[in-house]
Amino acid sequence: EAIARKTLKMARKTGRDLVVVDGLRSGAEAEFFRSQADEFYLIEVQAAAEARLGRLEKRGRPDDPKACGEVGGNASAEGQAKSNPATALEERECREKGWGLARAMETADCRINNSGSLEDLRRKVVQLLGEIEKGAGEI
Repeated sequence: EAIARKTLKMARKTGRDLVVVDGLRSGAEAEFFRSQADEFYLIEVQAAAEARLGRLEKRGRPDDPKACGEVGGNASAEGQAKSNPATALEERECREKGWGLARAMETADCRINNSGSLEDLRRKVVQLLGEIEKGAGEI
């Protein structure tokens, strides 16, 4: 919730009516935003495991699946298991679920499928934000 508090403070400083927060990771954050905002929509962005894995491998951050298995040349059983990107993705998702991500997503107001291209995702997000701005009632 601490990160949500700081995020809300920064969002209010913008003076905008619509603020998008990307990267919510816990039920506590979602509950905090819901309790503080006049309107709050939690949007789950879903993608197939294969699509997520490919994107994470390309991104190349140290905690991404491809890099997770790099254990300084050590060929231990643990190192070999982690060198499997699918296993590393599963471990990463378990870690995030431990932070309460699954609980947050259970309360999502709507879902967007992100298995396509970046342009497809942008189009879907713009459409959904337009519906929210219009006050489309049930989103």
